[in-house]
Amino acid sequence: MPADRSTGVVDWRREGCGRVCAVRWRLRDKTMMSRDYRDVIGGAALMAAGGFVAVHAWRTLSIGTLASSGPGMFPFALGWILAMLGLAIFLPGLWRAAPAPRFDLRSFVYVALSIVAFALVLPRFGLVPATVVSVLLSARAENGASFFWQLVLAVSLALLGTLVFIVGLGMTVSPFKWPW
Repeated sequence: MPADRSTGVVDWRREGCGRVCAVRWRLRDKTMMSRDYRDVIGGAALMAAGGFVAVHAWRTLSIGTLASSGPGMFPFALGWILAMLGLAIFLPGLWRAAPAPRFDLRSFVYVALSIVAFALVLPRFGLVPATVVSVLLSARAENGASFFWQLVLAVSLALLGTLVFIVGLGMTVSPFKWPW
């Protein structure tokens, strides 16, 4: 059995296997990782969050029975569902090769700025301007869409946020607040 010189992995196929070995060799070059670390880290984070919610609900709230559920039944069930979905993402990521993740400073800065801008604009100007500013800033993190479609997205999300949080849930945040 020939060994892969770049990783030391023994290939179970025979030499001269043609196209399959060539494809496998290309997947092992320096731009590819032996695991899909985005899925591995994301799945582990979901498992940890779901496990924490389930254990917290189990220890602090009354679960009840299936016939008479207590206040802890719903968060307990959701925690386990989230943990199982995390496991479903985590396990395939262990055996799948993927491009090496790269850190994009520009995207990080724009998303962080959009969160700070939302926190600063919301109390002074209201929900709609805060949502528009936040969406427009975070949309700058990606180069794909034109300004027109970013503006359409911002206005749509502002309208949806107003309908859900102010009209639907009756929250006491104002849609527009003018400081002058």
